[in-house]
Amino acid sequence: MLFKGDAFWSPVDEISKIDCYYEEKWIEGLNQRDVTVADKIFDPDCKIYITGEKEHLNVDKFKKKVEGDLKNLPTNTKFKIVDQIIGDNKFAFRWEANGSDAEKEIRKEGLIIDHIAKGKIVKRWERYD
Repeated sequence: MLFKGDAFWSPVDEISKIDCYYEEKWIEGLNQRDVTVADKIFDPDCKIYITGEKEHLNVDKFKKKVEGDLKNLPTNTKFKIVDQIIGDNKFAFRWEANGSDAEKEIRKEGLIIDHIAKGKIVKRWERYD
């Protein structure tokens, strides 16, 4: 396993580059407040496990949750990938979001582990504050 940003980092093969492209698309969608990107990157039968949720979410429930979360953040909040780890068909990401409004500055961060099959997310585990 290689850690992007490490002194030992080396480029991954072309297939892995294509496979991890989906997370960049998701982050772009979040920054534009467009959760419909999920339809392109998640398998329709994907199971999404989020810390604090009683059950796994399907893609539609996940999109509704994310829409609600985005409404509670300042409109200038920007998401970015801070670290990524690639191993076989699993990808791990550490992300953060920063924004501010007239009253406060926010900083959120989280961890995602995705299981990928045929270029789509089939399972996601996520933890964030």
